Amino acid sequence: MQEEEESQQAVEEQERNTCRIQLYCHHPKRGRVDLPFKLHKEVTLRQAVSMAYEQIGDLSDIGVPLSRRWLVKYNEVYDSVKCSWDHRMGETVNYIFDGVKSSYKFDLLLEIIPEGQTFQVYSSLNAKIFMVDVDAREYHSPVSIRMPFSSSVQDLKLSMKSTMNIAEDPDHIHLVTIRNSNELHRLTQKERSLRSEGFQRAEKVYATVFASSDENKFLSLCKPRLYDLIDLIENLDKAKQIVKQRKLQSSSLYAKSKTVEGSLKARLLSQKWK
Repeated sequence: MQEEEESQQAVEEQERNTCRIQLYCHHPKRGRVDLPFKLHKEVTLRQAVSMAYEQIGDLSDIGVPLSRRWLVKYNEVYDSVKCSWDHRMGETVNYIFDGVKSSYKFDLLLEIIPEGQTFQVYSSLNAKIFMVDVDAREYHSPVSIRMPFSSSVQDLKLSMKSTMNIAEDPDHIHLVTIRNSNELHRLTQKERSLRSEGFQRAEKVYATVFASSDENKFLSLCKPRLYDLIDLIENLDKAKQIVKQRKLQSSSLYAKSKTVEGSLKARLLSQKWK
């Protein structure tokens, strides 16, 4: 009996000292991976990186060494990195996470650093790039690019070239964002910072490549079709969000009706046996 009590106390002590947080990873083969992650509060961030690397699994099998991984503070909703902890690798997660809590207002991302590149210090923004093919009237799945707010429009284009394997000159890449008034806004001044262009922590950017660097040709031959496609894509996205919201409301109402039904049954049964 005493051994059982001691064992139970040890389990409870372990629970009190365990941080529970959601871990994400943009896996090169499996896509986005997310799983619950448990850490003893005295584990250092450096040790946590190794544990996350092992828990995701198979990264070494596809040629991603531990040296090209690190953990960053992540917002899953906006797919954005809040900050990095590169200078805190020797600190405990208890100190970094501000204690053991029942839930945290942030997640963890085990980030992969491409070979030959260095770890990027955040705070940063996450630009979700939608590449639009005007001639084919289609767009590709978005690609996320994280950059400091101080980066210029030209820096973003250069990052897109390397990340998205764009062969054309940066001057042939045209970028469009959507302002709060739903106004389409072209990023035409390449030296302006992304902060001065009004970028938020999570920013949607539409891009297209036009063969000519002649502005007048772009305005007459490409811009009207590009803007029409962006409007179409945005309207489709809004329609999807409405459908998703209605499904959630429907499932919520169904769950509520089943709860009420269960309560009525219980009440009737209790009256029956009185």
